[in-house]
Amino acid sequence: MDPGNPMGRLFYAEILAVNRRFDEISPLVATMPPDTQGSVVGRLTLMLAAATAGRKDEVEALMTPELGAASTASDLFSRHLAHNYALAGMTDRALEWVANAVDRGFTNYPYLAFHDPYLEALRDDSRFVRLLAAVHRRWTAFEA
Repeated sequence: MDPGNPMGRLFYAEILAVNRRFDEISPLVATMPPDTQGSVVGRLTLMLAAATAGRKDEVEALMTPELGAASTASDLFSRHLAHNYALAGMTDRALEWVANAVDRGFTNYPYLAFHDPYLEALRDDSRFVRLLAAVHRRWTAFEA
């Protein structure tokens, strides 16, 4: 209904990524209207395309101060960054943004521990395990 909507395009690209249809992401992103590419959501979408194509330098180059500021303040954008970095195999950066999402209040332990498909590669990392332990404590305190 709104093919130029940057958020819709980001979510569509993420659905493709979850379904491991990486080869369809770059063509989708190539049709993004130029005026949306510099926005926070546009950059997240471009990063996703670069991450799934294995272009780590491009992933990092797309990280601007504006994107960092918006993501630092938002658990949603932090999770998008964590996903992009994890897909690119940039574990340190992915962990940094998962931790920021948790600091911003995202404490859905079951999702982080078992269901978030983008974080699969992090689940055996001792730093992620420690972060999950803290999230679990917050999750169980919330349930009580």
